[in-house]
Amino acid sequence: MKGVELAEGDTLDVRRQKLARIILDSMYQFLGLLDVEGKVIEINQAALDGAGIQLDEVVGKPFWEARWWALSEETRERVRAMVDEARNGRFVRCDIEIYGEARGRRTIVVDFSLTPIFDDTGQVAFLLPEGRNISEKIAIEAELTRRNNEVHAALEKLREIDGFKTKFFANVSHELRTPLTLILGPVNQLLQSAGGLAEREHFRLATIKRNAQALLQQVNDLLDLARIDAGEMPMVYLCADVVGLVREVARGFGAAVEERGIALSFAGEEELYVDIDRAKFGRVVTNLLSNAFKFTPPGGRIRCSFERLPGERVLFSVQDSGPGVPNPLKRAIFDRYAQGEDELSSKGSGLGLNIVKEFVELHRGTISVLDAPERGALFQVELPLRAPAGSFVRTGDSPWVPALEPVEWLRHGEPPRLPERTGQPAILVVEDNPDLRQFLYDVLADDYPVTLAENGELALEALDAGAPDLVITDLMMPGMDGERFIRELRRRQTSHIPVLVLSARADDALRGTLLEDFVQDYLTKPFSPQELRARVRNLITVKRTVDILQKELNSQASDISELTAGLIASRKSMREGLRALQISERRWQGFYENTAVGIALADADGKITKANPALQQMLGYGPQEIIGLSLIEITEASERAKTRENVYSLLEGRRGSYQHLKRYERRDGSYLWANVCASVIPVVDREGRASR
Repeated sequence: MKGVELAEGDTLDVRRQKLARIILDSMYQFLGLLDVEGKVIEINQAALDGAGIQLDEVVGKPFWEARWWALSEETRERVRAMVDEARNGRFVRCDIEIYGEARGRRTIVVDFSLTPIFDDTGQVAFLLPEGRNISEKIAIEAELTRRNNEVHAALEKLREIDGFKTKFFANVSHELRTPLTLILGPVNQLLQSAGGLAEREHFRLATIKRNAQALLQQVNDLLDLARIDAGEMPMVYLCADVVGLVREVARGFGAAVEERGIALSFAGEEELYVDIDRAKFGRVVTNLLSNAFKFTPPGGRIRCSFERLPGERVLFSVQDSGPGVPNPLKRAIFDRYAQGEDELSSKGSGLGLNIVKEFVELHRGTISVLDAPERGALFQVELPLRAPAGSFVRTGDSPWVPALEPVEWLRHGEPPRLPERTGQPAILVVEDNPDLRQFLYDVLADDYPVTLAENGELALEALDAGAPDLVITDLMMPGMDGERFIRELRRRQTSHIPVLVLSARADDALRGTLLEDFVQDYLTKPFSPQELRARVRNLITVKRTVDILQKELNSQASDISELTAGLIASRKSMREGLRALQISERRWQGFYENTAVGIALADADGKITKANPALQQMLGYGPQEIIGLSLIEITEASERAKTRENVYSLLEGRRGSYQHLKRYERRDGSYLWANVCASVIPVVDREGRASR
């Protein structure tokens, strides 16, 4: 057994020696026995087989001269030094590479040790060499180290990209504030000197101001978040009456209180002075009240309360009578870009409550959302009464003026109504945004009688009162959205009415489905009034032509003059529409040639077929040199597989568009970071077949 023969006549001592040998040889690890000079007395069979040697080849010879240590003289000297230490009574141990597999043809790494064995007098009598194969462990540790390094590299890359993103948002937001200032400044000047303005122009300027303020509010949100992420948001403390400040902010919601019959009340402390950054706390209050007004139904209640807490802290609460916050959303509601799934939640940027949380935490406070006692949501903000030790706190309060009014709750008013265009084709406009709805009326009412509806249900009611010649509808609306409204329209006897969709959704799949089965035209926001008028004129012209032909077919009349006059008028209108579209195309060409944004058209293989001057300059190629370049091949090597997958997913219809931050290789070998937006352009041949 294991090269050991057990006999019945063996004495007890001999049998024990043989059994010890079997155990020794059965152990996988390296095990042996040396004399005090380091010469081999015994080695187990596993160690001998690993080196491809026999016991009699090494017995009586120096241990360090055996096959295991033949990797180098340095290895032999290291083992010899370990033997010298062990013979002096010290335990020694190390990880070392030896010939230990495939009969000495392959190396392994062992956890090797030498243990001195002492006799009864305390002198070293033997040395016990022991080794355990740890090659697999070393390989696993090396793989873990490699992967850990990869993770750290990816993390650093992610931090770098996140830094680029934050810097990009900050730069873009900062650059947008200048043109917005130059819009709001002149508009305010014109409105203040409104004596010479007609009612219609005054309404248009008020619409411009309101929406420019809304855009500036979004820009400020992005800029504030970028500064918070960069750790560059300072706190300017002032000892101020927070009760008075909240009441001042609440006055900005007067229009919503009046129009929707909402009861806004205050409870608790009448006066409460706290060390706050007044501008930031004002934003907290504005966003919380705006959120409450968004979800509180007409006739509902909003309650603001103030309470002094033990431990030099204060509690500010905003309670509404809306639907409340679902339990699964309570934890995520303060996350950046978080929105609920209902129609009200989807309106907005998803930044308001995140900014509230960030500003509250800058005050070293906390914010939470609970279920209100009588249905609704209860937001609670807890703040320290005093600023941190060592902070500079200004004294002396003054009336607070908000940087921006809560524009979504300003009174919109009605545009001046124009005289009805009797005898002209009628248009039904379905749009939930009041400013855009009134803008469409302003654009079209000079030529057509226009009926307005806020959503699909009201639009169907208007259809019951009388069928228009054209329907213009948005898609994303509360209640019955545009898509459901269009499908219901086609199921009714009004299916012959042409439909023009106006939408901010650049969804190629939805657009193709609607154009193929339900609507006659699809225009993406933003759009120019001239292009809208041209498309409306073309659709109405076609409908009038069809109506004339249908009338002739139904009556089988032969009034050629009426038919000819109708066709001539149709041709004239279509020519005017074509001219307007040509003007729009020239504007696009001017933008394409002069914009600083790089634009390229590529074929199904990802090769550039056309590129504007900005992209040529970015990549360092001339007008003819850039044609035929592969967008995939000039992508930085580590990004090519992802780029190829993105391109193919577009061409195969698995996605309508994508946006990705990556690097391109310029002609001179340097790299260019670019935020790439790509989408498919459908091409229609003469037979009407669409391809990509």
